[in-house]
Amino acid sequence: MLTPNRAWGLWQITEKMEYLKQQFPSYDRLPAGLNHPDKICEHMVGRILIRKLCRHLQLPYEGIRKNENNKPFLYNQPVHISISHSHPYVTAVIDRINPVGIDLEQYKPKLLRIAPRILHASEVADAGTDISKHTVYWCAKEALLKVQGEKNLTFAEDIRITPFTLQNRGILEGHILRPEKISIFNLEYQLMPDYAYAYTL
Repeated sequence: MLTPNRAWGLWQITEKMEYLKQQFPSYDRLPAGLNHPDKICEHMVGRILIRKLCRHLQLPYEGIRKNENNKPFLYNQPVHISISHSHPYVTAVIDRINPVGIDLEQYKPKLLRIAPRILHASEVADAGTDISKHTVYWCAKEALLKVQGEKNLTFAEDIRITPFTLQNRGILEGHILRPEKISIFNLEYQLMPDYAYAYTL
């Protein structure tokens, strides 16, 4: 997805770690305590992918930093970014104007087990035992959490997705419920053979 104001990319990691280290931007550093090879590769590819998207938008890349809520941002650039990974996949998006959130998840049975903790009762009823639909709900809620950039939101109560008819690709309506304000977002999702992703429009 490439427009004048937004760039999106998806990367399936097949490269060796040594190759990725050679491509890793010099402005970035691996976090202390990051030891698992898959996690290291995910982190590096996220930065490499964002740098590639910057080139598409003709933005200089000087590295990624995180704010007090752990939300990533481009150093010295007033744009919005979001990154997600579920090894071996990494996805990222940059938007010049609007806050953005993206999430990618593989279809995992554990989502059915934890559904009562992360989905509202109406969402649990809508998703039933459909692992693909549970995955879309999860992706959409994660994307909204990222676009909001706050830590004190609960998945089940504060982030709601309007029940929907599952398709291979579709549009969702999401709500972030706060005492002082209700924010409404549109998201797009897509089902792939072994994963799903969703991002804010």
